Amino acid sequence: MDEPDPLALISVRTSELVARQLRSSSAVVARLRTRIEEAVRLGHPHRAIHAALEAGGLQTSWHGYQRSLARARKAARDVPPPPSPAAEEGVPAEVGQTFPCDAAAEDAACPTPALAALTRAKRVASRDYARVARDHYRKDRP
Repeated sequence: MDEPDPLALISVRTSELVARQLRSSSAVVARLRTRIEEAVRLGHPHRAIHAALEAGGLQTSWHGYQRSLARARKAARDVPPPPSPAAEEGVPAEVGQTFPCDAAAEDAACPTPALAALTRAKRVASRDYARVARDHYRKDRP
């Protein structure tokens, strides 16, 4: 059974992602990271992979491709491993334990970074700035 050409798959998937108008070319490369790594493992050079990305409609320079791929690989290394299969079978996980989205998932709409940013913003916004201003005014007053 013949496997499809990984470069053709990358090109097709790139055109789908470009049509979705993601925020940047880095986002496209990050979502294709696993397919890119598979193509490299099969012996395809990065220049050919970059050409397949461009054939799919992605407008990025060679340097942009290299940089985006390096960042995607680094982000994938920073993601903790997924929960154990026992947790998926009904064994309760730790209370309050959260797992970031799997960076390998190409279509994952990961709310974790956004939720973390919103939590930080809420914490900052809940601070009583009137009290801070009064304390500052009293300190400067003779």
